[in-house]
Amino acid sequence: MIEIDARHQPYEVSDLDGGTLLGFLAEDRVIELKMARKKLRLAYQWAIMHPPSPEHPKAVVGDETLFPTDCEDKISGDGTPDVALFAVEELAASAGISRSAGFALVADALDLVHRLPHLWAKVEALEM
Repeated sequence: MIEIDARHQPYEVSDLDGGTLLGFLAEDRVIELKMARKKLRLAYQWAIMHPPSPEHPKAVVGDETLFPTDCEDKISGDGTPDVALFAVEELAASAGISRSAGFALVADALDLVHRLPHLWAKVEALEM
Protein backbone atom coordinates (compact mmCIF):
# COMPACT_ATOMS: atom_id res chain seq x y z
CA MET A 1 0.00 0.00 0.00
CA ILE A 2 1.37 3.36 -0.99
CA GLU A 3 0.71 6.48 1.08
CA ILE A 4 1.84 10.09 0.81
CA ASP A 5 3.80 11.78 3.61
CA ALA A 6 3.57 15.38 4.85
CA ARG A 7 6.18 16.40 2.27
CA HIS A 8 3.97 14.90 -0.48
CA GLN A 9 6.39 12.05 -1.09
CA PRO A 10 5.06 8.52 -1.70
CA TYR A 11 6.14 5.66 0.52
CA GLU A 12 5.32 1.97 0.79
CA VAL A 13 3.68 1.19 4.15
CA SER A 14 5.13 -2.32 4.28
CA ASP A 15 8.67 -0.91 3.96
CA LEU A 16 8.45 1.20 7.14
CA ASP A 17 10.41 0.37 10.26
CA GLY A 18 8.74 0.74 13.65
CA GLY A 19 10.12 4.19 14.44
CA THR A 20 9.12 5.64 11.08
CA LEU A 21 5.67 4.11 11.31
CA LEU A 22 5.10 5.65 14.76
CA GLY A 23 6.45 8.94 13.48
CA PHE A 24 3.88 8.99 10.70
CA LEU A 25 1.12 8.20 13.20
CA ALA A 26 2.28 11.10 15.41
CA GLU A 27 2.34 13.44 12.38
CA ASP A 28 -1.17 12.35 11.46
CA ARG A 29 -2.41 13.09 14.99
CA VAL A 30 -1.17 16.67 14.70
CA ILE A 31 -2.87 17.00 11.31
CA GLU A 32 -6.14 15.69 12.81
CA LEU A 33 -5.94 18.21 15.68
CA LYS A 34 -5.29 21.03 13.24
CA MET A 35 -8.26 19.99 11.10
CA ALA A 36 -10.57 19.80 14.13
CA ARG A 37 -9.38 23.23 15.28
CA LYS A 38 -9.91 24.64 11.79
CA LYS A 39 -13.44 23.23 11.63
CA LEU A 40 -14.28 24.85 14.98
CA ARG A 41 -12.74 28.16 13.91
CA LEU A 42 -14.70 28.15 10.65
CA ALA A 43 -17.96 27.17 12.38
CA TYR A 44 -17.50 29.94 14.95
CA GLN A 45 -16.81 32.59 12.31
CA TRP A 46 -19.78 31.46 10.22
CA ALA A 47 -22.04 31.55 13.29
CA ILE A 48 -21.12 35.07 14.34
CA MET A 49 -21.48 36.28 10.75
CA HIS A 50 -25.12 35.13 10.79
CA PRO A 51 -27.10 36.55 13.70
CA PRO A 52 -30.87 36.09 13.63
CA SER A 53 -32.99 38.76 11.98
CA PRO A 54 -36.70 39.32 11.41
CA GLU A 55 -36.42 37.32 8.18
CA HIS A 56 -34.24 34.59 9.67
CA PRO A 57 -35.26 33.30 13.12
CA LYS A 58 -32.68 32.11 15.61
CA ALA A 59 -31.74 28.45 15.73
CA VAL A 60 -33.09 26.71 18.83
CA VAL A 61 -32.78 23.24 20.31
CA GLY A 62 -36.18 22.30 18.91
CA ASP A 63 -34.80 22.73 15.38
CA GLU A 64 -31.94 20.25 15.75
CA THR A 65 -33.72 17.10 14.68
CA LEU A 66 -35.41 16.02 11.51
CA PHE A 67 -38.76 16.45 13.30
CA PRO A 68 -38.56 19.84 15.05
CA THR A 69 -40.09 20.25 18.52
CA ASP A 70 -41.35 23.31 20.36
CA CYS A 71 -38.22 23.63 22.56
CA GLU A 72 -37.07 27.26 22.33
CA ASP A 73 -33.79 26.90 24.27
CA LYS A 74 -30.61 28.30 22.68
CA ILE A 75 -28.45 25.77 20.84
CA SER A 76 -25.46 26.84 22.94
CA GLY A 77 -25.05 27.98 26.52
CA ASP A 78 -25.73 31.26 28.28
CA GLY A 79 -23.58 34.13 27.13
CA THR A 80 -23.18 32.88 23.57
CA PRO A 81 -24.58 34.77 20.59
CA ASP A 82 -27.70 33.60 18.81
CA VAL A 83 -27.36 32.21 15.30
CA ALA A 84 -29.81 32.25 12.41
CA LEU A 85 -31.35 28.88 11.70
CA PHE A 86 -30.56 28.88 7.98
CA ALA A 87 -26.88 29.53 8.72
CA VAL A 88 -26.54 26.30 10.67
CA GLU A 89 -28.19 24.34 7.89
CA GLU A 90 -25.96 25.92 5.24
CA LEU A 91 -22.86 25.13 7.28
CA ALA A 92 -23.93 21.51 7.72
CA ALA A 93 -24.61 21.13 4.00
CA SER A 94 -21.26 22.67 3.06
CA ALA A 95 -19.39 20.47 5.55
CA GLY A 96 -21.17 17.34 4.33
CA ILE A 97 -22.53 16.57 7.79
CA SER A 98 -26.04 16.02 9.10
CA ARG A 99 -28.23 18.84 10.28
CA SER A 100 -27.89 17.73 13.92
CA ALA A 101 -24.10 17.46 13.56
CA GLY A 102 -24.10 21.03 12.20
CA PHE A 103 -26.03 22.22 15.24
CA ALA A 104 -23.58 20.41 17.52
CA LEU A 105 -20.56 21.86 15.73
CA VAL A 106 -21.86 25.44 15.95
CA ALA A 107 -22.90 24.97 19.58
CA ASP A 108 -19.49 23.52 20.48
CA ALA A 109 -17.64 26.36 18.76
CA LEU A 110 -19.74 29.04 20.45
CA ASP A 111 -19.45 27.39 23.86
CA LEU A 112 -15.69 26.94 23.57
CA VAL A 113 -15.02 30.53 22.57
CA HIS A 114 -17.52 32.27 24.86
CA ARG A 115 -17.94 29.97 27.86
CA LEU A 116 -14.85 27.78 28.04
CA PRO A 117 -11.88 30.01 27.22
CA HIS A 118 -9.33 27.81 29.03
CA LEU A 119 -10.44 24.77 27.08
CA TRP A 120 -10.47 26.83 23.86
CA ALA A 121 -6.87 27.87 24.57
CA LYS A 122 -5.94 24.17 24.76
CA VAL A 123 -7.68 23.53 21.43
CA GLU A 124 -5.82 26.48 19.91
CA ALA A 125 -2.52 25.12 21.26
CA LEU A 126 -3.33 21.66 19.79
CA GLU A 127 -3.33 20.14 23.27
CA MET A 128 -6.88 18.80 22.86
